[in-house]
Amino acid sequence: MIRPVRADGRIDAGGVFTPIYRPRVVDRIAAAAQQRVVLIVAPAGYGKSTALRQYLESSKEPYVRYDLHADNSNLLGFIRGFAEALSEIAPDARATVTSAFESARRSPTPGTDLALWMYAHLKAHTGLIAIDDLHLAEEEPEVSRFLASLIERTKGRTRWILASRSSLDLPVGSWLAYQEMDLAVDEADLRFTTDEARETARVSQVRVRDEELDELLSLTDGWPTALSFALRSSTRSLDLRNVQATTRDLIYRYLAEQVYGSLDERERDFLSLAVLMPRIDLGVLQHAGFDDALAIVENLRHRAAFISPDKEDRGIYHCHDLFRDFVRHQIGLEGESAIKAAHVRVAQAFESAEESASALFHYAEADDNPAIVRILDAHGFALLEQAHGDAVAKALDALDPTVRSTSAMALALRGLLEAGAGRYDQAESYLKRAADRTTDPEQRAQILLPAARIAANRGTNPLEMLQKVEADEQVSQDSRALASALAVNVLLRTGQSEGAAAIIDRVIGAAQSSSSATIRIRLLQLAGMAATELGDQLLARDLLTSVAESASAHGLHSVASKAFAGLATSLGLFEHDASRHLWYAQQAAVSAAKGGEMLDLQTSTLLMLSAEVLRGNSEQVTQVERQLAQLRTDSSRVIYVANALAQRHGWEGRFEEAYRSMSTAWDRLAFVPSRAVAGSLCAVYAAACGRADVVKTIVAQVGTIVEQHLEGKASVLAAHGDVAILFCALAEAIAGRQTAAQRLLKREFGSDQDYVAALSRLVAHAVRAIKSKVVEADTFSADVQTVRNAGVGSYALLIETVIGRFAAANAHTPSDVRLTPTEIAILNQLALGLAPKEIAEESGRSVNTVQVHIQNAIDKLGCHGRNEAIVVAKRLGILAG
Repeated sequence: MIRPVRADGRIDAGGVFTPIYRPRVVDRIAAAAQQRVVLIVAPAGYGKSTALRQYLESSKEPYVRYDLHADNSNLLGFIRGFAEALSEIAPDARATVTSAFESARRSPTPGTDLALWMYAHLKAHTGLIAIDDLHLAEEEPEVSRFLASLIERTKGRTRWILASRSSLDLPVGSWLAYQEMDLAVDEADLRFTTDEARETARVSQVRVRDEELDELLSLTDGWPTALSFALRSSTRSLDLRNVQATTRDLIYRYLAEQVYGSLDERERDFLSLAVLMPRIDLGVLQHAGFDDALAIVENLRHRAAFISPDKEDRGIYHCHDLFRDFVRHQIGLEGESAIKAAHVRVAQAFESAEESASALFHYAEADDNPAIVRILDAHGFALLEQAHGDAVAKALDALDPTVRSTSAMALALRGLLEAGAGRYDQAESYLKRAADRTTDPEQRAQILLPAARIAANRGTNPLEMLQKVEADEQVSQDSRALASALAVNVLLRTGQSEGAAAIIDRVIGAAQSSSSATIRIRLLQLAGMAATELGDQLLARDLLTSVAESASAHGLHSVASKAFAGLATSLGLFEHDASRHLWYAQQAAVSAAKGGEMLDLQTSTLLMLSAEVLRGNSEQVTQVERQLAQLRTDSSRVIYVANALAQRHGWEGRFEEAYRSMSTAWDRLAFVPSRAVAGSLCAVYAAACGRADVVKTIVAQVGTIVEQHLEGKASVLAAHGDVAILFCALAEAIAGRQTAAQRLLKREFGSDQDYVAALSRLVAHAVRAIKSKVVEADTFSADVQTVRNAGVGSYALLIETVIGRFAAANAHTPSDVRLTPTEIAILNQLALGLAPKEIAEESGRSVNTVQVHIQNAIDKLGCHGRNEAIVVAKRLGILAG
C-alpha cells in the first residue's frame, strides 16, 4: 500500500475518516421499509449504524432515532432512554418514567404494561422510529416484549427500524407471516463489494493494487470495519494472511493493536476514560483534566477509523464498539485496580459536571463507598424521582454491608426501592430504621412521608408519624403541609371527620403559598379528595377541576387522573350528570395511561364501565369490558365487572345469570348509593328467577341502607335511595307480594328529580302489568324516553324486559283462547257499555247465566276483571277495536 507524502515530508494519514456512502445498502433498506417493520441484523463491525444513518438521511419521512448505550441495557434504563429520545414527540413521557416503571414492575408482564403507557404518549404520532444497538438490551427479555407490544399497538401510524446484532426475542416469525416485515437486512447485504472496497481505499487516500485489495476483501470476508481499519493503518494482506486461519476476533484484535500501538500515552489515557463512558462527552472529559479534549479526539479521527461525531449533538462523539471493547481489555490487563482507578476518574468528572446518576454508576463500579454515600446523601431522593433507580440500586449493592445497614439514606432508599417493587413489609421496616437513624429533620420528613403513605394504603394508622412531621418547625413548610394533607385523609378513613374539617383549610392555604407547582397541585388534590369525603361537593368540584387542569399542564398525569376520577364520581353520584360523568372518566383513563399507573387506569376504566352500564349502552359496555380484560389490575375490579355483567344479563332476560353475578358483588360496592341501587336490582333478579325467599332479605337490607345513609340527603343523593326503593317494589311484585309492592310505591320520595318521577310511573305500570298482563303502551313509552334522556337507560331496559317476561309474555295468544260465540257476544256488549242486567234482558237469559259467561271469558283470558278482559280481548283481536 502506498500513501501520499505531505509537503512537510510526513505521511498523509488520509484525513478525517468518513464512511463511504453505500447506495446499494440504502436501497436494500428502503425496499425492506415498504413494510411496517425493518430489522437490520448483523454481527459487530458490519456498518449497521452507518447504514441506518444513511438511510434516515436519504429519507424524507420524519423520524426519531434512539441509540442505546450501556446504561440502557435493563428495562428501566431502556424506557428512560427511549423516553428521552422521544422527548420532542412525547414531551411528558420522561417525567412519568418512574411512576410507570414502579407500577409495571409489580406486574407479571411489565413490558406489556409499559407498552400501554408509552402508547398513550405516542398515540397521535405518525412517522418512523429507529432504534440502534438494540442488542445491548438482549439480556432483558421484557424489552423485547415492550417493543413487540408497542409495535402492535402503533399499527397504522408508526413504522419501525430496529438495528441489532441479534433478533432478540422479537416476534420475527409473526411479522413475516403477517407481512409486517420483509426479510431482515443481514450481513450478506452489508458485506463490502469490490467496488465499495475500492471506494473506501480511495477516500482513505491509499493506493493499493487490485489483487491485494481483492485479497484483503477475501481475508476479511467483506467485513466493513476490518477492511476499513486495514486500509487506514496500511495493513498488508500478507500481515493478515498470518492470522487468517484463526478467528475473526483475532483478525480484528490484530488490526486494533496496529491502531492502538501508534497512539501516544496521553491519547491512550484519554481513551481509557472515554471508553468507560456511554458516549464520548468532551464537556465531561474536560472536567477530567483534558482541556484539549477536542484536539485529541479530532487527531484520533485523522489517524484511525474508530471515532465518529454525533450528527445532532455537538461535543459528543461515538467510539466503535469493537475498538471500545479492545481498549477496555487493554485496561484490564493492568489489573483490577487500574480499572477501578479509571472508573473513579470518570465518576469524578461526571460529579464535577453535575451528572449525579452517571457519577454514582461509576463510583459503584469502583466500590468507592465514601463517594457513594456522599452522592446518595445529596441526591438519592431526586435520583429515584428522575427514574435512576437502577443506578441507586447498583450503588447500594456496592456498599459495604455495614455501611448499607447503618446509613440512614441507604436504608431509606432501600425502603423506597422495596416499596416500588411492591414489597411493603420490607419497605416499612427499612424506612422506620432510616427515620430513627437520621439527625436531619428535613431528611426525616422525606422518609416519614412515604412511610405514612405505605402504612395508610395497608390499612394501618400513620397519624403519629404525620404529626411528628407537622409539629417539627425545622421541617420545610411544604413537607409539613403534605403531612397535614395526608393526615386529613387518615382522619376521614378513621371516622374523625371533625378533626379532618379543622385541618383542610390549612392545607388549602399552604398550597396557595407554596412556591412549588408540584407540591401545590398535590396538596390541592388531597384537599379535593377530603372535601369529597366530607360531603362538600362544591368545594371538591372546584379543587379537583383546578387540579386536573394544572396537573395535566405540568405533566403530572397520575395526579390528573385521580382528579378526573374524583370529578367523574362526584358528577355521577352527587350531581347525576351522566354525560359529564362519562367524559371525566374518559379523561381520567387517558391521564392514567400517560402516567403509567395501572391502578389509576383500572379505576378510570371502571368509572367508564359504570357510566355506560347506567346509560344502558350494551355495545359500549362490551367494549369497555374488553379494555378491562387487557389491563393488569387487582382483584377489586371483579366486584364492578360482576355488577356490569349482571345488568347486561338482566337487560337480556337472563335473570338466573344476573342473580348469580350480582349476589356476590352488590354489598361489596364501595359507594353507599351504588350499593343500595345494586342491591335492589339483585332483588329483582332474585324474584325473576323464582327466589322469592331471598327477595325479602335483600329488600330489608336495602331498606336499612336507604334509611341510614340516603334519607334526608340532598335531592340528587336521595334519588339513589328512591330508585332503590322503586326496584324493591318491582321485586316484591314479581315475587307475588302485591301488597308489599304497593306499600313501597306509596313511599314519599326524597328527591325532586324528573327521572325519578318517570321511573316511579314506569314501575307502577310494571307492577300493574305483572298483575293484569296489560301494558298501557302510550304512557309507558313516554316515561321510558324520559328515563333514557336522564342518562339512566339501564333502568328502562330492565323494566321493559320484566314487562315482556312477566306481563305480555304471560298473556294468552289468539291460538290459546277458545271463547264461545256467546262469550264473545257478551264481551262485545260489555264493551259497548251495557250492564249484565241489560244484556240478560236483551238476550233473554238470566242475569246469573250472563255472569257465568263473563267469568268464563275472564278466566280463559287470564284476567282479573271485566275491564281487563275487554282490553286483552281487543288486543288479541277477539273483539273489534
